[in-house]
Parts: sequence; structure tokens; C-alpha cells
Amino acid sequence: MDLLLACKEEFHRRLRIYNAWKSRNQSVTERESAAPRAPNAVYANAQISERTIIAPQVNPALTMQRYFKVPFSRPADIYKNNNNNDTRVPQQGLWYAHFNGQWIQRQIEMHPNKTPVLLVAGRDDLHMCEIPLDQTGLTRKKGAEILESEFETVWLHLGGAPLQKWRP
Repeated sequence: MDLLLACKEEFHRRLRIYNAWKSRNQSVTERESAAPRAPNAVYANAQISERTIIAPQVNPALTMQRYFKVPFSRPADIYKNNNNNDTRVPQQGLWYAHFNGQWIQRQIEMHPNKTPVLLVAGRDDLHMCEIPLDQTGLTRKKGAEILESEFETVWLHLGGAPLQKWRP
């Protein structure tokens, strides 16, 4: 179990480094067209820190299932014209996240007038939020945590496959 936790921690550390390198080396046009992996609020709350060591013992916090819903606004799309009128209506999407312990398990990105994106850890890691839960600030954000049933309803409605529960 210790090796598994260490491997998971190292994978996410390397993924953060890769994404930071990739964003530093993108051209301006690529940077503007690239979709963020999580809302800016999540990245703003992330602590810039050295590698943190997780205690090797398995405690409930490492396997706790938590679900979050955060407004997902993109700077270029905050306001758009509504049907050729001069009235401007705020446009924003929603970001749903399912964390298994410290790491994201499933993620939903919903934007107005776009097809929702469903991402699953292990398959879509390069497109998902790579920040551990305790560094996102989501646990302290009022109204961000939702019930499992709300997340599952949205997930299944959008065509996501039911999560297979692993039992040791």
C-alpha cells in the first residue's frame, strides 16, 4: 500500500511539472485556445509548495469520496451578446469534480453552447486537474461541496459510465 501511495504521489507531482512546462512553452495563440483543466478559482487557491509527503498509513482521508461543483467562467466568455441585442448576459459553465482521497477521480466540464466533457482518471489524466484536494481550497469554499447523488445524477445524465467500486 505504501508503494501504491508513493507512486500515485509521484505521478501527480510529475504531471504538475509537465503541465507547468507545457504552459510556459506554449505560443500565445495556443495559450488562448487551450481549455483550462479546472476553474481559475481552483488554481488560484493552490499552494505553490515543495513536494509534500503523505503519511504512509491508510487513513479515511485518503479514501474519502468527495464531490464538488464550481462555476467555471472563462475570461473571454464572461459576457456575450444575447441574440443580437445590446443586452449582455453573463456566460459561465460549471465544473464538477469527484475526488477519491486527495486525487481527482472524475471530472465534468460544462460550458454554454458546447458539448459537456466527461473525464476519468487513468484515461484522461493530461486533461484533468492535477492539484491535490487539500491544495485546491475547495474544502473551504462555501457551497462548493455537493452530495454524491447530485454528482452521479449529472454524470449518468451526460452519458458517463457508472463507477465500478473497488473492494479489497
